[in-house]
Amino acid sequence: MKNSLPLIFALPLLSVSCSMFQGGGNAAAFQEGMQRSSIGVNQYRSTTLDSPAPAADVDTTSLTVNFTHGWFVMPELEVGGKIAYTDSEVGTVDSSMYDLAAYGRWYFDITSRLRPWAQASFGIGNLEVGAADDDSTTWTIGGGVTDMISNDVALDLGLDYRSTSWDTADTEDTGFYLTAALSVFYGG
Repeated sequence: MKNSLPLIFALPLLSVSCSMFQGGGNAAAFQEGMQRSSIGVNQYRSTTLDSPAPAADVDTTSLTVNFTHGWFVMPELEVGGKIAYTDSEVGTVDSSMYDLAAYGRWYFDITSRLRPWAQASFGIGNLEVGAADDDSTTWTIGGGVTDMISNDVALDLGLDYRSTSWDTADTEDTGFYLTAALSVFYGG
């Protein structure tokens, strides 16, 4: 995971270079009926695992890859679903997690090149640590900006606060996630 450090710094540079190549003009406004598909990563997060057991607080690092698809039910409001896979290191233990979530995203500006937004989601997942597994529920709130590098392509950068609760382990994992995604807009 440490080898992916350059990725989080390369995506904003890619956005700047693409926008310079595209001329940096305003993209078309969002419209009802449009769709957005994106692939993204949550590279860095600062988290603490809080558990009822004494001295169980542990630092966690993880990489999440997610695919998102949404529909614009009105020009400012996008709703959709997200599928994510997470590879984590909790202390010295490796684990993997699958998530399925529904989300809503509100865009505060739908005509400028930089389009700020706020987002909330709720989902379920499954965590596997060795032979053991546990089901989870997760809620997330966050915000960010979409940089329209052309009429159909954008780079999303965001910061999310996420809370995950596991059913069997009676633990809760909360933290902040820096998110970067490449989005494609179509339809409408």
